[in-house]
Amino acid sequence: MLSFWDKEGRAEGNPGFWDYTEEFSYSRFKIEDEIERYLDFVRFIVYHFKDKVEYYEVLNEPETPLPGSWVEVPDYLNLVKRTVAVIREEYPEAKIVAAATSDLEYLFGVLQSDVMPLVDAVSWHPIYGQSPEYKPEYYYSYPSIIQEIKDVAWSHGFRGEFIADELSWRTPLNPISDQPMYNEIVCAKYYARGIVLHLGMNVSVSLGITSSLPVCYTTIQNLCTIMSGAEPISLPIEIQSEATNIMNYSFSLLNGDNLIALWTDGVAEIEDLGVKANLTIYGFTAQDAIGIDVLNGFEQPINISNENGDLVIQNLIVKDYPLILHIIKPS
Repeated sequence: MLSFWDKEGRAEGNPGFWDYTEEFSYSRFKIEDEIERYLDFVRFIVYHFKDKVEYYEVLNEPETPLPGSWVEVPDYLNLVKRTVAVIREEYPEAKIVAAATSDLEYLFGVLQSDVMPLVDAVSWHPIYGQSPEYKPEYYYSYPSIIQEIKDVAWSHGFRGEFIADELSWRTPLNPISDQPMYNEIVCAKYYARGIVLHLGMNVSVSLGITSSLPVCYTTIQNLCTIMSGAEPISLPIEIQSEATNIMNYSFSLLNGDNLIALWTDGVAEIEDLGVKANLTIYGFTAQDAIGIDVLNGFEQPINISNENGDLVIQNLIVKDYPLILHIIKPS
């Protein structure tokens, strides 16, 4: 994250640069001297860390309405172009990341620009506590927002990686004033949903602070182990259930096995009994299936049948956090 504390800019006394009483009065990187100081910083950092650090992100949350942080979109785009040239010169193999914003309007301003063919990844900060309980409209529209991000970026020449940073759900152990708090078990369930959703849509994902939350931490560890090497695919799946809100994503593994993740996408509860569902994967056969509970950290065999060339699983219990089915290919 190439964020820069510009001591010289502060010393020059630019109006509003560091004055919290004058928010938005100074947008950074309009002045050539300031841009040059940033590029000198970038050159030093990339030269020092090349071969050790692969990804370099241009600033962090440039839309933030704080002195010393705010950068208008045109100035940010100019800075990205200038920064790309320096990084390519110092370390051609580097992955350059743009946007790093939590504001969708700012993000689309970057996506709809001519910097898209120049960078290797686009990042954004998507979720800060949103759930079916808190800002449900955003929560349920978010998968379509991801697809729109991709479509706009691709239409402007982007061919790189999409990265969702800083997924965050809070508990009383790590509160913040402008975000809701959840029970830790509920928090872990939302983390599991968020991780699988992004991976299922081929978006890399990183998380906010979880080290102080043991249940969240172990749930994420379990997912890291299970999803290692998994690539999103589309399987022809039919789900029959009284529940109408079952989400599912499919993945392939390097050995030819598959993973299927399912959960009910309503309000997460501390204790959820789950709902029954019958699952059919058309044109698919398997030798065995294992159900993996990422929250509680156990797995068990799942009864399957191969019927008329289709794989059938009956009376599967789907809960309000991802159940991972490991479908083992025939030997």
